[in-house]
Amino acid sequence: MIIYDLICDSRHTFEAWFADAGDYETQLQQGLLACPHCSSRALSKIPSGGRFMRHGRGDAGQAKAAQARRELMDSLRAHARDVGRDFPEMARRIHYGEAEAEPIHGQATLQEALELHEEGVEILPLGPGVDELQ
Repeated sequence: MIIYDLICDSRHTFEAWFADAGDYETQLQQGLLACPHCSSRALSKIPSGGRFMRHGRGDAGQAKAAQARRELMDSLRAHARDVGRDFPEMARRIHYGEAEAEPIHGQATLQEALELHEEGVEILPLGPGVDELQ
């Protein structure tokens, strides 16, 4: 069993379970997948913890991990300024001392995140807040 975090074109995020990676691809191509919030069929996978269901493990551990992740993200968002799509620029300004250091969060593409990493700017991708991988 494999679990993917998915996002629709309206930016709703949700978790979906599949028999394997091929099952996800088949269901997506056949139009069988839809956002549970808005019914959109324009879906993409987003980064997640790479969770795989193993024989003998129950749902309780998965539920605890998901709850801890939600609590962490809620706390980070509550204590950091949302800079939206300006995240890469603001992270660089803080890193290079051009802006006062403060906790921030926002959105970055995979390419922008890789560029920040190459520059030595420390960031932490948080899954549902990360743009779709294209």
